[in-house]
Amino acid sequence: MCSRLVLADDNGDFRLLLSLALRNTTGLEVAGEAADGAEAIDRAVELHPDAVILDLDMPGTSGWEAIPEIRRRAPESKIVVYSAMVVYASDEQSLIDLGADAVLTKDRTVPELREALISVVGPCPGGD
Repeated sequence: MCSRLVLADDNGDFRLLLSLALRNTTGLEVAGEAADGAEAIDRAVELHPDAVILDLDMPGTSGWEAIPEIRRRAPESKIVVYSAMVVYASDEQSLIDLGADAVLTKDRTVPELREALISVVGPCPGGD
């Protein structure tokens, strides 16, 4: 595996399903999970993942609040927002301005998420 990920979403079933889907994708490894923004920050600092897949609407510390903290405390980790809460183009631009590297809505497919991850972390050497 060449890209390590942290999944941050308050829905445990969604994290499990996404983890299983990504496990079958060459080069991607789910190294950790988080149920809220504070845990996402902690996992990013602790695990130094290549990318954090981050929901926005979580209890406690939201994804919106977590983005600048992850950027500050784990600057090597890319942030891919994957959320149903992105409604307007202005939301996407605001998230990019906060430090997100890519923004996708949850109606996007796992292959589209995989492509976004590859676009921000790069392809695996010798991979696709």
